[in-house]
Amino acid sequence: MTRRGRSRNPFRILRRRLAEVERNSATRPGSRWRRATEYALLLSLPIAILLTILLDDLGVTVDRDRSVRFRVGRDAVDGPATVVRHDAEQDHHPWSMTLPLGTVVVETRLVRRGWPIASVVERPPPRLLATLILAPEERVPLGDPAQMTAIEETTGVSLEGVDEAVLDALERTTSLSDLAATIRADRTETTRSWAASIAAGGATWMMLFLLAAVGIRMLQLVEWGRGRWRRRRIVRRLRSGRCPDCRYDLRSERFPKRCPECGRRIWS
Repeated sequence: MTRRGRSRNPFRILRRRLAEVERNSATRPGSRWRRATEYALLLSLPIAILLTILLDDLGVTVDRDRSVRFRVGRDAVDGPATVVRHDAEQDHHPWSMTLPLGTVVVETRLVRRGWPIASVVERPPPRLLATLILAPEERVPLGDPAQMTAIEETTGVSLEGVDEAVLDALERTTSLSDLAATIRADRTETTRSWAASIAAGGATWMMLFLLAAVGIRMLQLVEWGRGRWRRRRIVRRLRSGRCPDCRYDLRSERFPKRCPECGRRIWS
């Protein structure tokens, strides 16, 4: 007859571990508080795992890079868009096109998710953000027809074909050709580090356990103070000749066994 192996169900494993804690803690001194601490150590683990999964979407940090800039304009009113690479330190240089429109910034983003350690890294496709001379406070994402139409109605400046001109300029630059291919692919790359996820789960587990242990010790201190106060109250009432519970006057009877009013045992 073969012996059946133990179940791998995580709920049954947790219940079996709690039963072992109950059995092993029954004869220890201070078993109630020690058992509560061991329960906290076991129960905080599944809670930490759930929190780690939830915090993948809550703990978000975004790093932006806008180092690639272009000046955009036209040589004729109805002519094609002209794009020239432009660095921030060249703002004082004159425009090379006849009808300047504004500047276009290629914004690359790196999104880190997870807390307290980032375990998921997302790389969304770069965005083309245009800032027009006639509307310097606006940042228009090229490729969004609604916002491009709205800015055209507001300023009268058409941005048609500007995004393709910027992409062509990126492709002509050897060091930026991969950036243009990434923009055209319009794909978000997601990378997960399981080592970081395990580290984040471990850190969350330890924080939860420390918080639970501090709470248990605070409750233990409160109960100790309450017991000390009750003992002092009992001694004070007995010395004054009264029942510790109902304050019945017991001075008329010498060494009473029980209180005649509430039945509390006084002397055994």
